[in-house]
Amino acid sequence: MTRREEEGRYQMLWDCPACGAEKLLGLDHRFCPACGSPQDPELRYFPSDDDKVAVDDHPYHGADKVCPACDTPNSAASDFCEACGSPLDDAAAAKQRQRKVTAEGERFDGESGSDAKREARERKQAAKEARLREMQGVGPEPAGPPKKSFGNSKLGMACFSIIALALGIGMVFCCLSWLWSTTSDVTVQGHEWERTIQVEAYGPTTKRAWRNEVPAGARDLRCTQEKRSTKRVKDGEECKTVREDKGDGTFAQIQECKPKYRKEPVYDDRCRYTIDTWSVTRTEEAKGQGLEPRWPTVQIRGTQEREGRRNAVYRVRLLDEDGQQHTCDLSEARWRGLKPNQKIEATFGGLTGAIDCSSLSP
Repeated sequence: MTRREEEGRYQMLWDCPACGAEKLLGLDHRFCPACGSPQDPELRYFPSDDDKVAVDDHPYHGADKVCPACDTPNSAASDFCEACGSPLDDAAAAKQRQRKVTAEGERFDGESGSDAKREARERKQAAKEARLREMQGVGPEPAGPPKKSFGNSKLGMACFSIIALALGIGMVFCCLSWLWSTTSDVTVQGHEWERTIQVEAYGPTTKRAWRNEVPAGARDLRCTQEKRSTKRVKDGEECKTVREDKGDGTFAQIQECKPKYRKEPVYDDRCRYTIDTWSVTRTEEAKGQGLEPRWPTVQIRGTQEREGRRNAVYRVRLLDEDGQQHTCDLSEARWRGLKPNQKIEATFGGLTGAIDCSSLSP
């Protein structure tokens, strides 16, 4: 969780557009002390660390109200403009600058009036484009400034381009394979089969497991410490300094900190043990050709052996019209459904020439 602590409140600065006076105070100088021109709240900017002027005991009522008659910024608590006396019932709130962030220990060099002007132009352009999209019935773009990300960097864009190109080539390859697939007759040349039965014996078996996973009945435990996992351990904080425009000629300087973590290994006992259990000791096999498969004969040696898992492979040999041979592994039912010397239809990949075994149909 991010911890926020306000370190102080300071005055924004502004430059008079009429006479060029610089670094006027956003709270104290509502009008230029040199020529009397009113402050433009959109031209406020953040001072450097050396130019900061602290604000003491200033009540915050919210962002300034901008007089709709003379554009003078007024306190949010005001009902009438201090410059022209116009009512402020429909006055818009002063625009606030985007917040500025610096890493902990780094100094902030400050801004200038040109930075404020540029941001104001960008804000107005964004509002204009939003209105245009609204008129065209297009949904709004995500709010806020564009964020830097891997995808915005040159390296990121290059990587994304390579990935997109690879995906595009893959899609084209798949499409072409599908478009160029051909269908022709093949002849069933023969049937092959292979069946196996595992034989299990009951007796002592050596296994490994974490201590808490060692089953009951295990014996001859021999354990050593090994890394089992990692854990996140708090390792201080990562802090940054944030300047947030309050919209009334001041800004708050805030320290934002979030916890940092490091990974630490978690060790546990890894044990080798002996336990009596059923385990595969040999596999009996039978294989041949034709449509009469059989299971291998299994000799069970006393009560300490038993039959285990059974596996079977059913393969058909095919000959295409060009004299090329192909094989397909099928389910037993489909395998039996194909007769020797029978002609069936099959699909072949246009680029690979490989047979699609799922396409076989009488």
